[in-house]
Amino acid sequence: MSDSSLHVRSFDLRYSEMDGRGEATPVAMLGLMEEAAFTHCEETGWSVPRLLDAGYGWILLRGGLEMSAYPEYGKRFSIETWCSEARRFYGAREYRIRAEDGAVLGWARSLWVFYSLERRRPVPVLGEIVEAWAPDGVGAGPMELGEVDFRGEAPPQALPRFEVRRSDIDTNGHVHNLNYLSWALEALPQ
Repeated sequence: MSDSSLHVRSFDLRYSEMDGRGEATPVAMLGLMEEAAFTHCEETGWSVPRLLDAGYGWILLRGGLEMSAYPEYGKRFSIETWCSEARRFYGAREYRIRAEDGAVLGWARSLWVFYSLERRRPVPVLGEIVEAWAPDGVGAGPMELGEVDFRGEAPPQALPRFEVRRSDIDTNGHVHNLNYLSWALEALPQ
């Protein structure tokens, strides 16, 4: 991977981002990975405001996160991110989470669809974006982002209902992916 395609951002865990053990929550990690991707987009000239002004957005299609340990409160960590693939309507983004000593705490992969806000449908990723992000085919880990297979799973027991609030909506006019993760975690047994 070239240095120009890799973006690294350091973080200090905030009190509101930790669980009862003083570690980052999965929702906090997703938010921080998104923040690293946001600044990577700015660095390459394709910030979210520029995309919105041009009538485009990215919508998360699927993703995965694997952590061997979560960052702890009071200990600095970094998130590395890069674009591993861009094809027709899609872009794949990779993440590696490192402790301050360089140890890998976890990694993630996400698949995004490039979207016309006016036409309300996927459109080909702009060549300028592909050129700026320089996809390199290097994955952060061995995770495949295929369909989730729920066959054979027991039917869910009385799942909670969630009402969409105005504060749940993102810049694309959709429920923000952090809210979906929060809802999914809330539906799981303790």
